[in-house]
Amino acid sequence: IMPSLVGSEMCIRDSLSTSYYDFAQIFRALQLEPGDTFVDLGAGFGRSVLLLSQLYPKVMGIGIEYLKERIAPGLSFLEKHGSMLLAQDLMGKDYKIPQADAYFLYLPQGPLSDRILEQLRQIACYHRIQIAVIESHGDLLDRIRDEKFLKLKTSMKTASPRHDPEIYIFESLAPGECQEIDRKDQQLLRQSLRLRSISLLDIEPSFIARHLNSFRGYIAQIEVSPVSYTHLTLPTTPYV
Repeated sequence: IMPSLVGSEMCIRDSLSTSYYDFAQIFRALQLEPGDTFVDLGAGFGRSVLLLSQLYPKVMGIGIEYLKERIAPGLSFLEKHGSMLLAQDLMGKDYKIPQADAYFLYLPQGPLSDRILEQLRQIACYHRIQIAVIESHGDLLDRIRDEKFLKLKTSMKTASPRHDPEIYIFESLAPGECQEIDRKDQQLLRQSLRLRSISLLDIEPSFIARHLNSFRGYIAQIEVSPVSYTHLTLPTTPYV
C-alpha cells in the first residue's frame, strides 16, 4: 500500500507519525468487530485508516485531518474500500465528532484536546467507546486520566520512540454511569458560577479545563498567594 499512496511529505521521521506496526497493535487491542467504526482524530497522512482498510475491511474507518494536502494521496485508494479521509477543522464552531466505537488520539494538551474530550464525553453518555492514546508532548495522558468517564483497559509498548513509550487503551464507563458523572459535573458548574471567588485547592484542575470558557472571566483575575495561584476571583458576572 504504503509507498505508492504517500506524497513526499511522508519522509517526515516516524517520530512525528504513528507507525503502521503500532496501529496494528492498537487494532488488536481494540478488538474491532465487523460493523464497528474507528475514527482517527488528527489523521495526518491517514496511515491508520489505510491500514485498517486492509486488515479489517468490514470495520468502517474515518480519518479526520485539518490539512487536505496530507490526506489527498490516500483518497482514491479508500474510495474502493469503504473507509474515508476527511479534511475538517475539529475546532470548527458547529462541527461534531462522529459517533464511533473507537477513537485514536495523538495530540498535545490544549483547547483542541479539551474540545475533543468534551464531545467524546457526550458520546459516551449514550454509546460505550474506546480511546487509544499515544502521548504527544508529555501532558495529554494526565489530562485523560482526570476524566472520570474513562478507565484504563490495557497498555502496550510502542515500536517507535515516544515521550511515553506506551500505547494506552481507555474505555468509557457504562452510559448510565457517564450520564450520572455528567449530571454531577453540571451541578458543580452551576454551583461554582454562583461564587465570586473559587479556591483552586477545592476544585480539580480537570474541572476548570472542561469548562474553560465558563471560567475565562475568573481566570483573568487570578489572585497570587505567597505560595501559588490559589483562587479565581470575579469582579463582574461570568459568562457561560
